[in-house]
Amino acid sequence: MAQLLAGLSIITREPEVGMVNVTTLPNHASTAAVSALAALQQAFAISRIGGQIRLLERQVIREAQQGSTTAAVHFIKKQDGDLILKRFIESLPIPVAKPAEVVNSFWVSPNTIEYHRLAFHPIPQSADTLNLWVPHTVVPAQGVWTVIENYLKDVICDGDLALFDYLIRFLAHALQRPEEKPGIMIVLIGAEGVGKGFFIRLLEALWGATTLQVSDIAAITGNFNAGLERAFWVALDECMFFGDKKALDRMKSITTEPWIQVEQKYEPPKIIFSVHRLVACTNHAQWGQIRSDDRRYLFIKVSDCHKQDTKYFGQLSNALNDGVTVPALAYYLVNLDITKFNPRSKPQTAEGFEQKRRSLTGFARYWYEVLDKGSFDLGGDHYPAGSLNYEEELFVSSHTLTRKYKDYNHIAERYEAIQAQTIRDEIKILCPSADTKKRQDNKRGFLFPKIDIARKEFEAFIGCTVNWDE
Repeated sequence: MAQLLAGLSIITREPEVGMVNVTTLPNHASTAAVSALAALQQAFAISRIGGQIRLLERQVIREAQQGSTTAAVHFIKKQDGDLILKRFIESLPIPVAKPAEVVNSFWVSPNTIEYHRLAFHPIPQSADTLNLWVPHTVVPAQGVWTVIENYLKDVICDGDLALFDYLIRFLAHALQRPEEKPGIMIVLIGAEGVGKGFFIRLLEALWGATTLQVSDIAAITGNFNAGLERAFWVALDECMFFGDKKALDRMKSITTEPWIQVEQKYEPPKIIFSVHRLVACTNHAQWGQIRSDDRRYLFIKVSDCHKQDTKYFGQLSNALNDGVTVPALAYYLVNLDITKFNPRSKPQTAEGFEQKRRSLTGFARYWYEVLDKGSFDLGGDHYPAGSLNYEEELFVSSHTLTRKYKDYNHIAERYEAIQAQTIRDEIKILCPSADTKKRQDNKRGFLFPKIDIARKEFEAFIGCTVNWDE
């Protein structure tokens, strides 16, 4: 309460357009009552977000908008708010005969600030919107940032200049066009001690007030995800999605959807415009079950060239804190020409294919192996090895293909019977040019094109170029 009283002199607001300069106090109200109402209106605001009336502390809002990471904006229930307002009046250095009358006037006065929407958006919003946006915390300044440039180029991108070019523009896009959601999530994969975590520290150096680091995925995909209210970058440290389809689906929504719902326990849910950018780090070989047609992720295999190199990472840490390197990086990023940059036109990476390959199941996984090995004989003893090699145009009967797939995938039928029609439906997707109704020697089956054509069609299906086993 003392903090609120101390802050009254600095909490001001310009009158709203069309605001009626009246109070709702009775005509007989004392000067003390009028002063008390004005003090309440300086210190508090009303929220009608989510259709519920709540009390807000304006000093906390101000601190949050200035970048305080400890300022928690609470939406206080009206019943509790009445008590807080009454005690606030009682703490004023003026005697108020009827504090309850002043409290009631606060809730209905047109001079009381009232919010109807919540936002976290770099573009200025309407006066009735509570916008908690905080810009990047670094003042750009010309200088040398070579140590960070080399880290991004050599460690994160493993010398891949096309990938580095994309990544540096991705960061520039976040500074120059924060209102544009990229729709791409960066996933860094590598062993412990290779430097993945330093990338998150770099984000924190640029966006310290709005970088949210979580190790429990429920913090952003669970029912209570209020941390997203004031997060620009969301950094997932060792958050795994393998087998957790629900969490992965919600993560996809945060990555791409323009509006998301956020909710704090005991407070009404709110819908906010989402400008979130996401990055994940993991030591595991497979990050999650990734659909073959998913284009949301940029998987990057981080180089181990400086694994456990304490001297190297010590130099990087010093660069983050020297007051020169990070401002120099920011200066470069805000001045980089990104007029032709499209964040969704991301480069292909070997790790991107690897994640999709690991996620293949059922017949799709078998078909990849067929194309990679150039043979339908991938398991079992029913046919001699090499009896059905695949290079040129080839007819395979439905019975033979079904049997060979069963030989390859021994556990498939534990869950459902393998039907020729199921395989036929899969082939239509995996290899569209295959004739799935071909008959030969009174046998129904499949006429597959040359393997080069089939491989190109599989690459189109999975969205990646594949280094086939020749």
